[in-house]
Amino acid sequence: MKPRVLLLADEPGWGFDVNLRDLAAHLASEFDFAHWYCCAQGPPRHAREFAVIYAAYRWDLDRTPGGFPYVRAVGSLRCSIFDPARPGPPTPSDVAFVNRWAAFHTTTRGAYDELRAARCPRVSYLTNPVNVRRFAEVQPAQGRPVASWSGNALHGNGRGLRVKGLDE
Repeated sequence: MKPRVLLLADEPGWGFDVNLRDLAAHLASEFDFAHWYCCAQGPPRHAREFAVIYAAYRWDLDRTPGGFPYVRAVGSLRCSIFDPARPGPPTPSDVAFVNRWAAFHTTTRGAYDELRAARCPRVSYLTNPVNVRRFAEVQPAQGRPVASWSGNALHGNGRGLRVKGLDE
């Protein structure tokens, strides 16, 4: 019997879900994966039934029925700061949050360095994943910069302000 792994994403079909589905497909022979969508479904109701939980982002998991099993979970910070309204190094509450997890990763070197300096021993630095099989062979752009971004351009903060600024 394969270990059961719960993968937490925000919404079906969005970037985190695509990353997690790629991960599940790649490791399907070793693990039995289940998917949960925190924005649509709320905190995972059956989290304690899984050997491992991977949260692709931070949600209010403390409202999980029966408590969230941080001791079997991997958390992540997929940007450079915890709170767009309060940019800067991690606060003591950020450090306490990170240290609750069995393991934690961040996708930026700066956040990794800050968390390690703040005494978060179980933090790893992993860049955002890219499944290269999703892209046909592409000729690289010559002589001009190329930028790519994936996400919700209309994403806002709790005060109704747009925070991505893509259109602007």
